Amino acid sequence: MNICIISPFPFYAPPYNLGTINSWWKELSYKHNIYVISPFPCEKIHRVMINDTNITEFRVPAYEMKQIPCMIPYFNGMLKTITYINRKYGLDLLHSIKTVFPSSLYSLLFSKHLKIPLISSIHGMYQYFESPFIKLFFSLYTFTITQKILMESKKIIIFSPKMSLFIKKFKVPNEKIEVVPFGPDLNKFRPKNKIESRKKLNLPLDKFIVLFTGRMARIKGVEFLLKASSIIAKQSDNNNMYFIFAGMGPMRINLMNKANKIDGISFLFPGYVNNVEDYLAASDILVLPSLSEGLPMSLLEAQAMEIPVIASNVGSISDVIIDGKNGLLIESKNEKSLANSINILYNNVELRKSMGIKGRRQILTKFNSSLISEKIEEIYINVVCAQESI
Repeated sequence: MNICIISPFPFYAPPYNLGTINSWWKELSYKHNIYVISPFPCEKIHRVMINDTNITEFRVPAYEMKQIPCMIPYFNGMLKTITYINRKYGLDLLHSIKTVFPSSLYSLLFSKHLKIPLISSIHGMYQYFESPFIKLFFSLYTFTITQKILMESKKIIIFSPKMSLFIKKFKVPNEKIEVVPFGPDLNKFRPKNKIESRKKLNLPLDKFIVLFTGRMARIKGVEFLLKASSIIAKQSDNNNMYFIFAGMGPMRINLMNKANKIDGISFLFPGYVNNVEDYLAASDILVLPSLSEGLPMSLLEAQAMEIPVIASNVGSISDVIIDGKNGLLIESKNEKSLANSINILYNNVELRKSMGIKGRRQILTKFNSSLISEKIEEIYINVVCAQESI
């Protein structure tokens, strides 16, 4: 099959990188031809071949919105690219990912114009925006354009059962919905030696390392992790902690300035890292204090590496973390609860080890990327065959 993915972000382009959620497309590309159209802050269309895959990415000039992590591709570039791909290769299927974002509108237009079946996927339940204008825009877009796209889609892929509650708001027929969890690359994300990983990254060998990895934006709750570190710093028996904030974003400089004023705890802000698996391997715990989420891949990657996770009880996170069993759930925007949870894991080595083992066991049974790619392929084939029989 020739499959075209329409994405609101580049697949493999730091710091926009969507590569971690595409392990099943990598698997699929060994059997099928996959073409990606994604927005990018550039002046002209350019083609990128993704290493070790049969994926070709076409990056189209786009306007980058500063208020939210989103880019809107220009129409001429999108039309030129989809027309070229279809004429040269003959497309069998369109797949719109993260359908709540504006770029998904193109998938509906092209599906109708080219008479190619459309599949949509929802990766999260985006509910938190600082700007009232942006919040209003997304609300209007979601319940007009997104609803139209979902109704016209042959299948809708969601990644956790809890997302079905979000999808029901669109009054989509149940037979269209497929629950298919995505998973990490298990060849890349697996348990590694902590000491060797710390030596590789030149990190302290004797510290308790708390890791955050993601976009430095309010929606990720990073300010509450910094506040929690300040609470911990005032507890004299916990000055052995070392906090790593890995990632880029609008809050990074402000967080660095505030961290410099906290005594008793060490901080590292390495910026965007393309070897997140090394940072996970070097860490004792991962913290995800998000205000809003879908199903974060960083959570699954940490569990695959037997790293215990503390995360806000938002979105679909509770579909993965069973509080007290394979991780700890906290209330979002609550730095005291977060500090307490960090201290619990800091003081209990056996609990950390137990949570890590249970987390990886869950990944191997429920989030195996090879099994997931087979399910996605089955959905693709069924949709294409149904279209051909019309």
